[in-house]
Order: sequence, then C-alpha cells, then structure tokens
Amino acid sequence: MKLLFGKKYLVFLLVVFSGIAVWTVFHILFLNKNSNALHPGNILKSHFVGSIACKECHLAEYEAWKKSDHYKAMQVANEETVQGDFSNVIFQSKGFTNKMFKRDSSFYMILENRKGQADTFEVKYTFGYFPLQQYIIEFPDGRYQCTHTAWDSRKKKWFDLYPNLMIDHSEWLHWTGGSQTWNNMCADCHSTNLRKNYQIESHSYKTTFSEIDVSCEACHGPGSEHVSLSKMYPDSTRVFGTVYLGTGSGQQEQIQMCARCHSRRSQLNNSFSYNEHWLQQYDPSVLLPGLYYADGQIQDEVYVWGSFAQSKMYQKGVRCVDCHDPHTYKRRLPGNQLCGQCHDSRLYDNEEHHFHQPGTDGALCESCHMPGQHYMVNDYRPDHSFRVPRPDLSVKYDVPNACNKYHSNQSTQWASEWVNRWYGNKRNFHYSEILVKAANHKSSSKEIAHLVCIDTVPDIVKATTIHYLEYYAGSEAKQVLLNCLADSSVIIRKTAVEGLSLYNSEELKSNFVQLLNDTARVVRLAAFNALAGTNISLLSPSDFDLYKKVNREFLSTYAGNTDFPSGNLFLAQYYHRTGEMDTAEKYYQSTLEMDNYQNLARMNLAVIYNMQNKNEKSTALLRKVVEQEPEYDQAWYSLGLLYAEMSRIDSAVVCLKRCVQLNPQNVTAYYNLGLVFQQQNKIDNAESVFKEGLRQNAESEKLLYAIAFFYLKQEKLMLAKKYAEKLVRIYPDRKEYRQLLMMTDR
Repeated sequence: MKLLFGKKYLVFLLVVFSGIAVWTVFHILFLNKNSNALHPGNILKSHFVGSIACKECHLAEYEAWKKSDHYKAMQVANEETVQGDFSNVIFQSKGFTNKMFKRDSSFYMILENRKGQADTFEVKYTFGYFPLQQYIIEFPDGRYQCTHTAWDSRKKKWFDLYPNLMIDHSEWLHWTGGSQTWNNMCADCHSTNLRKNYQIESHSYKTTFSEIDVSCEACHGPGSEHVSLSKMYPDSTRVFGTVYLGTGSGQQEQIQMCARCHSRRSQLNNSFSYNEHWLQQYDPSVLLPGLYYADGQIQDEVYVWGSFAQSKMYQKGVRCVDCHDPHTYKRRLPGNQLCGQCHDSRLYDNEEHHFHQPGTDGALCESCHMPGQHYMVNDYRPDHSFRVPRPDLSVKYDVPNACNKYHSNQSTQWASEWVNRWYGNKRNFHYSEILVKAANHKSSSKEIAHLVCIDTVPDIVKATTIHYLEYYAGSEAKQVLLNCLADSSVIIRKTAVEGLSLYNSEELKSNFVQLLNDTARVVRLAAFNALAGTNISLLSPSDFDLYKKVNREFLSTYAGNTDFPSGNLFLAQYYHRTGEMDTAEKYYQSTLEMDNYQNLARMNLAVIYNMQNKNEKSTALLRKVVEQEPEYDQAWYSLGLLYAEMSRIDSAVVCLKRCVQLNPQNVTAYYNLGLVFQQQNKIDNAESVFKEGLRQNAESEKLLYAIAFFYLKQEKLMLAKKYAEKLVRIYPDRKEYRQLLMMTDR
C-alpha cells in the first residue's frame, strides 16, 4: 500500500478497561401504590421485544426516533432505504471501474474482489443515511463487509472513503479485509442486542441481533418486563418496570449508554450486558497520538466521549440530552441559543466577547469552542471538549486552533497576536499546557505528578500524562506511577500498571499480584499481563489461586478479540514475554496474515528468529519493514544492530546512519554507530558520530560516557576529562563516573 500521508503503523496494543465497581443497575421501580416495588433482579429475566412494542404507549417518541440517524443506522436494502444512484452508474476510483446497477428489486455493485478482480456483489443492507451511506455485502463465512464506495447524500454523488490511499486488494484496509468487517468493527453500535459470536477455529461469524438498527431497547434495555407491567396495570400512568434512561436520568446513567458507542474503544465481551458498568465491557482509549492532537483536541475519528470527558461541562454534570433531543438526537436549539441555556447571552453573545460581526460564523459559540473535523470524507463532527482557542500553543507546539481553522491563510503567530490584543497575554491555567508539553517530552516527572494531584484536571487527561511517563524513565517517574496505583480512577490505575510494566516486573511483582484482586476488570488484566515472564512459583496458595483465576479471565477476554490483528498481536507479545516462543510465533504470524502492515509483529518476530539463530529469516523480516516504512527509524536501527551481529559491518553502518538521519534524537543509534566505526578502526568517523550525537542530545548519559571513554582510550586525557567532569556534574552519585574522572588524571 502506498501511504499518501505520514507513518501509519505504530500499532496500538489492545488492552482492557473497566469500571471501579460493578455498575449499580439503574432501574425505575414499579410505582403503583397497590403493588410492591419490582425487585431489581427481574431485569435479568427481561428480554427484547422489539421497538414496535413501544409504539402503542410512546407514539410521539417512536415517531421522533423514526426520523433519527439511529433508526437509519442500518436497514435492509430496498427502494425506500437505498439513497445511492444504482441506474447503471459508473464510478472511477484509483484506476478501478466500479459500477452500480439494479436487477428486479435487488441492488448490485461491481467492485474489486479479494483477488483484485472485478466481481458482482448484491447489496444486503444500507449502512448509515446522512451525510453518507455505505452498503453492506454478505459473505459465505458469516462476514458482512462495508464498501469503500459510498454515496454522498448531500451532493448526490458516489465517492471513495479513502481517496488518499492506494489500497491493494490483499490488505486489511481493503473493503473485503478486516478493517471493513461489519461483525467486529461496526455491528455492536449499529444494531440492537448484538452478539458477535466469532468462531475462533474457523475464523467465521454467527452474528445475531434482535433489531437491525439502534432501536428503543438499545438505549432503554430489554423491555419485556416493562411491557408486561404496563399491560397488567393499563390505567396507571406510573408503571415503568425495569427500563434505563427514564425521565430525569442523571449524567452517569446516560454516559453508560451513550459512551459505549460514542467513544473510541475496543469491545471486550461478545455482547453488551445492561447489568454491568460499560467500562467493565469496553476499553476506551486515552488521548493518544494519532487519535488526538498533543493538547487533547480531536484528530482521528474518536466519537465524542474522549473529548467530552475533558470538558468543564462534563465535570459540572451536563448531560447529553441537555443539548440533544433524546429521540431525534438533533440539537435542542439552533445556534447560540443552545449555549444560552446555561451561559448568559448578554455576556457572551455579543461583539465585546467574540469580536466578530453578529450573524457570521465567527460569532457562533461553536466556531471558537467546538472546532471540528471531517471524517469519512464528508461527515463533520465538532470537538466536545469546549475549550478556549489557544493559538499561542499552536505557535509553540504546532497543534491546531479554532482561529486558523477559519483564517487558514494567516499564520498561527498572527492569530496569537490578535487573541493577545483582545484578551491580554495572560491565560488561566488549562491542562492542555502540560499535556502538550508531556506529549512533546518537554515536561518533567515532577510537573506530571503535580498535574495528577489537581482535582479539576479530568481523569482522562491525567491518565494520558501518566502514559507519557514511559519517556521519563527513572526513579522519580517510577514513584509517580506507583502512587497512581491507589488512585480512585480506574483509567489512571490501569495506565499506571501499563507504565510500570516497562520497569523490572520481578521487582514490582508484589504490586502487580496485589492488583489481581482489583475490583476493575481492566486493572486486573493489566496487572496479570505485567506479571508475564516473572517467577510465580513462590506465590502463596491464595495468591496463586487468584493468579490462575485472572489467567482464565485474561485468556477468555483476548481469545474473543483474535478476529483483530491487534488482538493477535497482544497475545503474541504476552506469550513472547512468558517465553512460550512457539505460541508467540503463531500469533505473530496470524497478525501478519490478517494485516501485512502490522510491522510491530514483524519486528518482534525478527527478535524471536534472532534468538533462535535464524538470522536470515530475521533479516528478511526487518528488510520488509523498512521497505514498507522507509521513514521508520527504529526499524533501520534494529536492522543495523542485526547486521553488526552478523559481522556485515558495511551494511550495519548504512542502516545506523539512516536511523540517525531520520531521528537525530535516537541516542543509542549514535552510540552503536560510533562503536561500529571503532571496530573498523575508523577513529575519526567514531569521534564525529559521538560529537554529532551530543550536539543533538547534549546531556545524553550514554553518549557522554562513550566519548569520554573513547578519548581515554585514545590517550586524549584533557578531552576525556572534559566529558567525565560533565558526567559527574549531572550524575554526582554515580561511582563509576567518578572513577572515570580519576582515570583522566593519570
């Protein structure tokens, strides 16, 4: 595949996330004065009855829902539901001729198949409605695939969902590949009571659902008890039974239902349970690079929750339905009137506040405080973190800002100067200042530790800065992570465990064992994963029983996600750490069979082959990585080390040089390149490499030691002393550096 934008395949690991405790079932009791309250256990007996059963008593809500995108999330393809033009239309895209036509009452598409050939497929379902509509094709193994050729419902034309990617028919990103498999990528959020039913052995599906779209029961839960009670007491206006999201439901109850789909997350269960907290069943991502910009603004398609959870609105208890109608899902009020529900329009909806002419886009609250992005080419979605524009951060860190979104012909410095002119050059503290510094490795462990202690900073932001501590290795960063293991936030505890797993797990074993009993599933599983490869033979009988219990939970959770490349990769890495190399190799190979661009799997598999003295195999894998990702410095570094080990020194030099060209901050590449030149007795080259490395990384401990020892060996004692003194000044407690300094005085 030819990538038309930057490096794509730094693979994210599939990890799990869960809530602090089992979610208290939100139920509304039967309130008839002549009856006892309904026992909440009855929710377990309730089953799905279909949205038509709701219509009789809730006609207004039913009719409103039928106008919504939820109702149109997925439908059987027919004359009423298909928006696209199927009148023998030709659509050319990236050298392939797609054709859409109709035969009798069925709709067909001629598309590129898995072999790269033109093939005819019948459309079974429509997917979405506005501003675009995709189409779903059924395959014999139970898979349903979503087409890349989509219909623009606004402009009334066909378009390609990946216009900037040349995607080969064999790839995971092809419409017939795993990235467009409805069963695991889309179905849980587009249909009701979805059960994925992935068949691991045959790599097939037996997926089922109660209703094809996002129906009443998708949000309100299975309704048989509610319907039954309503029929038993037809004259009562207060018979509700066991339903979720009743009138007056609170913010967190709404989050349980909305965020499970409106978040960037991985699914942990085969199906959603209404009796468990959503965070026991899904793993939402923190504000990772590639998904969010460094300051937390939305970048990739992240579906609202991750941005909303950063906002003051969220902290103040604002609910989804405060802004959105609960059944049509449209905004409750137009324009600035929506914000005026809470914010005094006299203070904010005027030129003295926004400095733009009334009636223009610049005068809209959304323009400044909710700058959005287009996803799937034409689907515009606003950022829900509701932040103040910060062009000054754009100047420093190259993150976007609302001003330059509309004034794209002006510089970020221009925007920053205007904001300073209007509002002064002092800003109230906002977490984005620390978050963006941490993402750019310009913060410190101490600063991050302080941020974690500020109550007003959202948990998702704290967890993200903790994630960045992996770049700040050392005792101070380690202590911050240890302190976070006791945090009340699950997402913080989980991220802290993941960070500590990069340290010596044997040393931290007691911490991880203790967390095997955490109430949050995700923390338990992260702790178990961190114990991979440690010696568990000395655990107490009770701890060992707990370990085995979480082991079963761990394997059952991740086995269900091996229909994803990332699920296979995660298990491969687990078995790699436990030393079960044959099993690890199997999962790495499965990862690559699913997605030939999963280069982290390829690089880790190369390590296994190197350990087995199969260096030709290892070399072939690494060469494939640099062929696919020529800008990936770490791949060049690994290949250079391998060539050096194989005594192919000239090739090693080429690779290590390429690595430091791509990433001048790769200290170990400079270090090893200098050593290789020393082995070749190319003294001047070695000296130049060490000096260039220090020019780029002035206080690198590794390079300071390397050049000091280099000069000592060359009998250039004054130069050796210069660098040894700097080492002692930076690391006064290190005896070996003081000894090195003493050696320069001979």
